[in-house]
Amino acid sequence: MPKLHYLDAVLKETSRLHPALPLLFPKRPNKSSIVGGYTIPKDTRVLLNVWAIHKDPQAWDDPSEFKPERFLSDASKWDYNGNNCEFLPFGSGRRICAGIPLAEKMVIYLLASFLHSFNWEVLQGEEIDLSEKFGIVMKKSTPLIAIPTPRLSSLKLYE
Repeated sequence: MPKLHYLDAVLKETSRLHPALPLLFPKRPNKSSIVGGYTIPKDTRVLLNVWAIHKDPQAWDDPSEFKPERFLSDASKWDYNGNNCEFLPFGSGRRICAGIPLAEKMVIYLLASFLHSFNWEVLQGEEIDLSEKFGIVMKKSTPLIAIPTPRLSSLKLYE
């Protein structure tokens, strides 16, 4: 898994373009602060719009384009730990997602296994629709139906 740098970049770019939670869970500052010239009073409910941050043209070149290559240079800058305010797919701070270590390892493992073991096709004549429905969690507007066919030479390799 550590050698699958491009697949890791694909997953990061996918989570940038399509974050699971468009708005992070509310935060409440324990003291008044000034952020970007605005005063945020103590105990104000603050929501971070990760969807907008991940598509900000001031932070990303061609923010609507799928470019996994942007995560290949300076890989340590692009971790999931919420240290980079331009990339927060799992949140940051005290309420960062507790499942990051599991997700980081299992998602790449499962995706690599599926890509290695199967050829994938969509139904004949079907168009792939990547549009989303906005809500508490982001969902695809139209479900993607992909048909796997075994790619490996022997069915015993799938056991």
